[in-house]
Amino acid sequence: MKYLVTITILFALSPIVASVAAPLVNQMTHAPSPYLQQHAKDKVHWQTWSPASLALAKQQRKPILLSIGYYACHWCHVMQQESYQNDAVADLLNELYIPIKIDRELEPGLDQAMLSYAKSRIGVAGWPLNIYLTPDARPFDAHVYLDAPLLTARLAANQRTTSAITSTNMVSPSQLSQNKLINKPNSLGFAQSALSQIDHLNGGFIGTRKFPQTPQLQAIAHYLSYAPEPELTAWLNHTLSQMTNNGLYDSVNGGFFRYTVDSEWRIPHFEKMLVDNAQLWQLYSQLAQRESSTEWSMIAEQTLNFMLTYLYDAHNGAFFTSLSALDKQGHEGGHYLWTLAQLRQKLSPAELALVNQDWQLAYPPSFDAGYLPIWGDHSRTDKPRQAIYERLQQARASVSIDTDRKRLVSYNGLMLSLLSQQLKNQPQLKSITTKLVNFIRQSWQDGKLSQGNYGNKILAEADFEGYAFAAKGLIDYAIITGDVDATELSIALLQRSKTLFVTDAGFIAQAAIGDFSLPREAAFADTALISPTSIWIEACLQSRQPLLVKQAEQRLKQAHTLMQESPLEYASLWALYWKWQSFLPLD
Repeated sequence: MKYLVTITILFALSPIVASVAAPLVNQMTHAPSPYLQQHAKDKVHWQTWSPASLALAKQQRKPILLSIGYYACHWCHVMQQESYQNDAVADLLNELYIPIKIDRELEPGLDQAMLSYAKSRIGVAGWPLNIYLTPDARPFDAHVYLDAPLLTARLAANQRTTSAITSTNMVSPSQLSQNKLINKPNSLGFAQSALSQIDHLNGGFIGTRKFPQTPQLQAIAHYLSYAPEPELTAWLNHTLSQMTNNGLYDSVNGGFFRYTVDSEWRIPHFEKMLVDNAQLWQLYSQLAQRESSTEWSMIAEQTLNFMLTYLYDAHNGAFFTSLSALDKQGHEGGHYLWTLAQLRQKLSPAELALVNQDWQLAYPPSFDAGYLPIWGDHSRTDKPRQAIYERLQQARASVSIDTDRKRLVSYNGLMLSLLSQQLKNQPQLKSITTKLVNFIRQSWQDGKLSQGNYGNKILAEADFEGYAFAAKGLIDYAIITGDVDATELSIALLQRSKTLFVTDAGFIAQAAIGDFSLPREAAFADTALISPTSIWIEACLQSRQPLLVKQAEQRLKQAHTLMQESPLEYASLWALYWKWQSFLPLD
């Protein structure tokens, strides 16, 4: 009843009077994403991100709540259950707002722009990400997870605030230096920036939570290959060990969780993402070879096996997006955790005693569903422990995990690129790379590249990220195999993406929706996924097409200021520069 009173008061006080219109209905039932379909039974009347929805906000003079998440996100599920399936909260949201729900993996450009806005507005960003926009689609507030009472208060306050906001513009975080020729970047600044942000004790970068930040680790590894730095080398080795010997790595099934909620890599959030594991597989493979490390070679092999076992769709020849953090009973991490009773059933007393040394079974488990297997500091060639972990793996092999079964050209382009680079050493991967090439070819129809597919649904045209990663995967495959058709398709993708997303003023993440367009950027920063800017530039350089090579050189020059000001944010551009500097006339 109190919520109905709140609604009555708000409409009495608010100078914004919405146009009389038929009530909206939830549009998520047939959405091309399992994350969006999960919200089909919400009480909220979710709309799609479309010109029609934005026009509706203008017509009805209602603010927009843009809610962004993804399938494997734990706190997205919590907020859904607490708020979006709550009658009172949903009634308030439906009455006062045009609610729009998006899957961040289908709108990566919009997602990244909104993350940047949230960081500048409230100092933090993450998912579930909730952005408030005026009726003409200008953001004016943001928050991540809120419980139902706090969300209710925020909804009411922001509806009153909307009328006072007339020109809150989205400001690009970068100042573009259009067509400005620059000198070669100063690599010393990159090393100094890295040293100022590393966590010497725990590995990784300073912070209360620990994300792998693989593009940064890759760039640092690349830097060390030509400019030895003992302190950075020791830290990088320590970081790789910490990530595999604690809670970030799944010692039973292989593969990495997305991040840990603590600074010591011990307590993971249990979602597993294709892009995280693909990039970490590449990193461990490269450093295993450089350091002659048997243990890191095993980590790389197990991570690849994890992706092929749990995320590869052999029938359609492409990789799925992610695995949920929740088990079939709705327990976070339940698939990966073990109770003492389960361990006693599966292991002998001697094996249980060995596990006790690593997992500290005398203490209560850190998770409601049980203990997390952690290998610890032992060598992975330890035969008794290997046998234990293999037995635990077999015990869970028949238990399915909820999977985001979208097949995206961006992520599969990344996999094609990384797998192609391994073909000389692992020729058995050839059949997988061939299927990935076919998947991208099938996504290219009538001169346009789709984002991929979900079930029988063909997704909308790809954005810049999709074009960049698909083109890079094809060109890497062609370089290794000599496939002329793959080269030609890669060039076609680069040329269309140049037309759609690249201008003298910078890169555009995706096409405009109605009157809403994202800002142009001199370069896109690295996120959990390597920047599509650096991927696109390198693919252009590899193409050897004069006009594309010229574009690549100009775009790298244009990014110079950002590279100098925020070296680690643009780490992959530094790695690109070091790799290609002898070919680039940057003076």
